[in-house]
Amino acid sequence: MDLLSALSELEKNKIGTGSACSAGVFLNSLQSKEQEAFINALENRTVNIPQLHELLKKNGYEVAERSLYRHRRKQCRCFNEKQ
Repeated sequence: MDLLSALSELEKNKIGTGSACSAGVFLNSLQSKEQEAFINALENRTVNIPQLHELLKKNGYEVAERSLYRHRRKQCRCFNEKQ
C-alpha cells in the first residue's frame, strides 16, 4: 500500500469516542462572530492558552485548560469522531 492510500485509510477509520470536548461544546454554544474569534484565538500560536483560559473563566465560561490545549492540537474527541 502506498503512502497516499495508507493516509486515506487512516482518515476513513477514525474512532468515535463520544461527544465534543469542553472546548468544542463551548465553541458550538457561541454565535458565529464569537465562534470565529474563538477559533482564531486557538489557531493563533501567539495566544497563550493559560491567558485564554483565564479570560473565559473571568467571563463565566467553564472550559478546561487541558481541553483548550488538546483542541488546539486537534487531539480531542472533536477531531476523532467518525464523519
